[in-house]
Amino acid sequence: MNLSTENIENDYPELGEVKALTDLMRNHQSAINEISQTRKKVILSLRRKRITYREIAAAMGVTEQSVYKVLRDTIDRPKKQLVS
Repeated sequence: MNLSTENIENDYPELGEVKALTDLMRNHQSAINEISQTRKKVILSLRRKRITYREIAAAMGVTEQSVYKVLRDTIDRPKKQLVS
């Protein structure tokens, strides 16, 4: 951090607060991404065991369409990466 930035942060402590909040959001977003990937793997595992979308949705407390979307995003992502 350079001297002018330190002076600004001394004059405006909210800058430190906004930085801390941004860091906290980054950390939480990283955790959410990891949880999301694990959830997708579990849903795929359940589908391989012939558990229906309806049963998975009921257990998750969401609609069947939400389950489809989780899996669609999982399946479409590698295709998009191949095109890129």
